Amino acid sequence: MDSKLRHRIKLAAQAHDLDASDARELFRLIDRHCDGSGGTPKQAFDEAAGAGGSSPGGTAQTISTRSLAKNSPIETVFDSVTQALMSVNEQGEIIVCNRVCAHSFGLAKDQLIGSKIEHILPGCRNRSIDEFLAPFISNLDNTHFDVADGEVEARRITGETFYAEINASRIDATDGAVFVISLRDVTERREAEIMLKESEERYRALVEHAPEAIVVFDVDNNQFIDANDMACELFNLSRQRLLSIGPEAISPKMQPDGTPSFGVRRGHVERALNGGHPIFEWMHKDADGREFPCEVRFSRMPDAERSLLRVSITDIQERKRDETLAYAQNKILEMIAASTPYDRTLRAICRFVERVSDDLAAAVMELDPDTHTLSVAQAPCLAETVKRCLVGVRVEADSLTCGSAVFQGQDRIAADIAAEPGWGAHIRVIEAEGIGAVWSFLVNGEAGQVIGTLDMYV
Repeated sequence: MDSKLRHRIKLAAQAHDLDASDARELFRLIDRHCDGSGGTPKQAFDEAAGAGGSSPGGTAQTISTRSLAKNSPIETVFDSVTQALMSVNEQGEIIVCNRVCAHSFGLAKDQLIGSKIEHILPGCRNRSIDEFLAPFISNLDNTHFDVADGEVEARRITGETFYAEINASRIDATDGAVFVISLRDVTERREAEIMLKESEERYRALVEHAPEAIVVFDVDNNQFIDANDMACELFNLSRQRLLSIGPEAISPKMQPDGTPSFGVRRGHVERALNGGHPIFEWMHKDADGREFPCEVRFSRMPDAERSLLRVSITDIQERKRDETLAYAQNKILEMIAASTPYDRTLRAICRFVERVSDDLAAAVMELDPDTHTLSVAQAPCLAETVKRCLVGVRVEADSLTCGSAVFQGQDRIAADIAAEPGWGAHIRVIEAEGIGAVWSFLVNGEAGQVIGTLDMYV
């Protein structure tokens, strides 16, 4: 107990000629109620009741309700406690209360004392006080004295309701049972808990329905501790598997800039832990080993014990492809404007197209309007044996893919070259070079006239 509070109680006890033994029991009552040691008013009152000795059966002796009545020393003690306290008789009438209790209900002590408890605790209406308080009273025979806490609805004089945490103790007095009740307004705590729960639910909804992959990374343990469905889909891993690994498992050994993925100090984690929000590009890989570029964003998550980062991962393959094509288009236009030789410009077109994917080989086919045949103009990555197959390709329905495309006047895709009749005479050469499919796109000149095709072999 606080020394100042003990001194005030001592002075109050002396002023009211309280018996020394009773005063000691009151000190024990407040000590157990205020020191957080697990004791309660119930325990102290029970011990006070048995201070004069125990019966052979071990039952505490009863005490009189005089010490619990209005204007008694106990009222002074109650007023010294910062928690709302009241005592109630078996008829549900409030015998005594402290100032905190009266203030909680917007009443003066004189107004509250003598009134029915059902006016401030509506749940008690049409029930005995014993029945109402039963869930909140500890077992008298339990020497451990577990506190039975609960929440009830309480009502102020204005009609406003609030939630109160309640615990109670029963004292068997000579003239009937008395219940000592402790109340604490927990409305703000409940509202905070509700707001926290709603915030967590909103956060979970945002994470689960986010268009990008999101994981929570435990920096100290180098492990993911949470992930949304998009993350599982991006890396082709189950949630259980994803939460059992760290960044190394979803990253290739080397990054596109030629540096190792790990072992090089980049400072992204440190900046995020210090309150920054670093954004950077990172090459990732899925469970099948497929590598793909991503944009990664780090943000620190509040946690008192762990260093946690919220990691947002966006697959930027499409964006990188679009950027590559836009860059290629601009460079080619620059070459044309600078009157770059024709063959160099066509060669640059093939090189830019091949940058879309590592396994692509591009070819520009030029149409001879006199012979109605197509021939290779540029194909820097195609083998010479394949180029020889692309000389004098007829523009016919059953020709090679490029010739068939020009004949039909539309782009053509041969997903399986071996199944294309036009490739029959060249199939051994094509398969020897590992080519299995080809896309042929029409190239139009002035007035929309077809002047050739752009072919991509894979």
